Amino acid sequence: MPLTLRIHSEPLSLCQLAPDASVPADIIAHPMTGFFRTHDEVTLWCPTSLAPKNAKTESGFIALEFIGPFEFALTGILTQIANPLAAAGVSIVPLSSFSTDYILIKADQQQAAIEAIQKAGHTLIGATESQPLVIPAKAGIQQRASAR
Repeated sequence: MPLTLRIHSEPLSLCQLAPDASVPADIIAHPMTGFFRTHDEVTLWCPTSLAPKNAKTESGFIALEFIGPFEFALTGILTQIANPLAAAGVSIVPLSSFSTDYILIKADQQQAAIEAIQKAGHTLIGATESQPLVIPAKAGIQQRASAR
């Protein structure tokens, strides 16, 4: 099943907070944020500009959004993108919302990710569907990926 993904260009960070940290309400009020608590740690992902100064932080990510929604019974959605990206040497951080999935990739791997995803037969669009994605070609020629 061919998929469509939206590239979000806002720089994102993964932040490790203290295990007893409170939910940073001022940060998670913003779009493209998430808070995850386990028995051992607390992780926040957020725009890099909002990353807490006292957190252990890994920055330089951008998000790719799977255009859904997807039924919970569907299987293999993430692997359709994860496998070609792994073959291209692009590592991912998968995230899910109720309706769809996201992956975070390092921004400096964006070109390799675009090429791998398109080679696998999937479509990429810019941050809004009215904003077609302009992909720089290797020889300085530009190609336009059409929005659906």
